[in-house]
Amino acid sequence: ARIDFAVRNLSGGPVLAPPVIGATMLLLSHELHVVARVCEMVAVMYGGRVVEFGAAARVFRRPVHPYTRALLRAAPGHEPRRMILKPIPGMPPVLRGPSQGCAFAPRCDLAAPICTTSRPPARMVDGRRVLCHFAEESLALSERVEEAVP
Repeated sequence: ARIDFAVRNLSGGPVLAPPVIGATMLLLSHELHVVARVCEMVAVMYGGRVVEFGAAARVFRRPVHPYTRALLRAAPGHEPRRMILKPIPGMPPVLRGPSQGCAFAPRCDLAAPICTTSRPPARMVDGRRVLCHFAEESLALSERVEEAVP
């Protein structure tokens, strides 16, 4: 709880300077507006896997993975005026072991039968690494819908 409080306070203060001595900082947080301000690269995780990895500015402005898109629509703090936050439907996965398909499939608005039977391979889409059978379709939705950018 103490770390969450400190991370939340970063959003109102000065942006952390990038490392000048070749050091790296790893920030784990659900505070998306802080991640967007502080990080150059972002890895979005779901069900124990990195489902989208790329430059923070790109990931937050045009999310490719359906979970990233849903996460941004559900994140409070910097939503446009009159925008109603959309909670992600369903329940998070129970991680008892490797899943046969995509862990996000039961909650995904693009899920098809392949999503429940085959784990999506990692591939490059729009300059980032994504694990989704329908990454291009999801990206098209991101381009057409105004997203809540932290």
